[in-house]
Amino acid sequence: MEQAITVNLTVQRPYMTFDEYGKALGVSADTVRGWAQNNYIHVKKIGKRVFVNNMAESIEAAAAAQAARVFAGGAE
Repeated sequence: MEQAITVNLTVQRPYMTFDEYGKALGVSADTVRGWAQNNYIHVKKIGKRVFVNNMAESIEAAAAAQAARVFAGGAE
């Protein structure tokens, strides 16, 4: 049986530079750039610049956390 997952989420900064995202996670901008090149994180090109799509990353993380709770029997 499929179960719907509802996620309420507020993201202050929908797009972040590699440097900003790296600082938030405690890693270098080069590490974030590598993640982007390997498609480990969502990115968005705006003009000539590339940004981390923080909204997509936050939604994915929240959904994964909710799914883990459902799988563990901790949520309805």
